Amino acid sequence: MTTDALAAVELVKALASVSVPFVLVWAAHRLQRRQKSFEAVMGEKARHYAAISPLLNVIFSYRFRVGDFLDRAPETVLEAKRKADQEFWTFEYLWSDQFRLAYHEFMTDGFSVFGPEGTKARLRVDGGFYPVKSTTPGWEAFSGEPADRAALGKLYAELKTAIARDLGFDKYTTRMG
Repeated sequence: MTTDALAAVELVKALASVSVPFVLVWAAHRLQRRQKSFEAVMGEKARHYAAISPLLNVIFSYRFRVGDFLDRAPETVLEAKRKADQEFWTFEYLWSDQFRLAYHEFMTDGFSVFGPEGTKARLRVDGGFYPVKSTTPGWEAFSGEPADRAALGKLYAELKTAIARDLGFDKYTTRMG
């Protein structure tokens, strides 16, 4: 090789060795920004799942007839549905497809919502199991349909599994359903 060619090779080597730290710093910076963005999204999801989960549990426990269902008025269950729906529809862009599907199935199973315009949703339960009746004049709180506890347990398990997967708990399993 000629001296000019050797000098060019040495120059390229020097430039490469000087540029490696800059490339590494740039790559680390990009990776850190991506990580911070991911953490922010996961934090936002966790916050909203923390808001909607207790509301879904109120609906589930009432229809499944566990917990405080004997002391709970149907109005409080309808209020839980309304608050859950508000959270769901306001932040729909955050939810995974799996959660959206599970949510719709759970709510469709739980409430009769398409009555005459201006009427409240009715809980899909047999009111005979519930000692606390509606105090809202003119509202038929109960549809009279018995809740299929096995199907309800499966729907609730699907909801919980979707939430767990969306938050990164891929190995979550439930005994219910």
